[in-house]
Amino acid sequence: MPLGFARNAGLLAGGGGAFDWTVVGSSDDWTSSNYQFYRWTGSGSIQFENAPVGATLDMILVGGGGGSYQPMGSYGHGGSGAGGCRYLTGLNLVDGTHTINIGGGGTYGQGGQSTAPSSWNKSSYWSPSSGVIYAAGGGYGSAYPYASATSGGSGGGGDGQWTSVGSGNSPSTSPSQGNQGGNGSYNQYGYYGGGGGGGAGGNGYPCYYSAGSYMAGSTQGWGGSGVAYTSFRDSAGPSGDGYEYFAGGGGAYFGPGWISQTSSPPAGAYYGPGSAGTGAGSGGGPASHFGGSGVCIIRWDINY
Repeated sequence: MPLGFARNAGLLAGGGGAFDWTVVGSSDDWTSSNYQFYRWTGSGSIQFENAPVGATLDMILVGGGGGSYQPMGSYGHGGSGAGGCRYLTGLNLVDGTHTINIGGGGTYGQGGQSTAPSSWNKSSYWSPSSGVIYAAGGGYGSAYPYASATSGGSGGGGDGQWTSVGSGNSPSTSPSQGNQGGNGSYNQYGYYGGGGGGGAGGNGYPCYYSAGSYMAGSTQGWGGSGVAYTSFRDSAGPSGDGYEYFAGGGGAYFGPGWISQTSSPPAGAYYGPGSAGTGAGSGGGPASHFGGSGVCIIRWDINY
């Protein structure tokens, strides 16, 4: 529900009273046979009251995807990286008001960081193990002569002049939140190709222009794959990108006019701008594009 008060007659907390919650700014909510879900595609909050002792929640948190700036197109362009993607289970479900910030898609640059509150940080297997939980914005795909590829949740791809890539999982998290972009290249005939942006599920693919040809090969410059968390939905609620598929890397642009796709699942990365609420990186050209904004989905056991 976008704004309101939800009530569940569940277990009693140590201080008495039913477990209640108030949600602000959520875009979707649904209930499966096992879990209560809330989803945010913009910043909001949730307040828990009388949370059962030892209760936990699970979360998918995705940063905004990188955008692309390509007014020329003649030197190829790297695809932009996806926002970092964190899938964490067993977080603290505790009383209080908890703010969730959703990173915007990059507007011709780096994507924005998404955050969840430090009060939920209860690490037994992830790091950082304290402080605010974050999913970094995606890196920018290289666009000579304007800016080279940058690092991020997943990194941007190189282009035909600035061939180096942006690294992924920056800042570092464990498990990793993303992957690096792919290298760009060029040949003696004056053709330039970009590398794909990194995705949460894999590195961006490089471009290998050979000395004797300019046509790109089958996977050249593809964006790195997104991730599929289909089981998280518990067979309920909406499906598709932003609900079970997240954070695909943007495909690259090749001179003289070829646009690469994204490895499956594309998870919001479809040649041009990244889809909202997926954290997908934008495609490398031939025009400038925005990245996809981030998302947060939480769930907890309906028996609380």
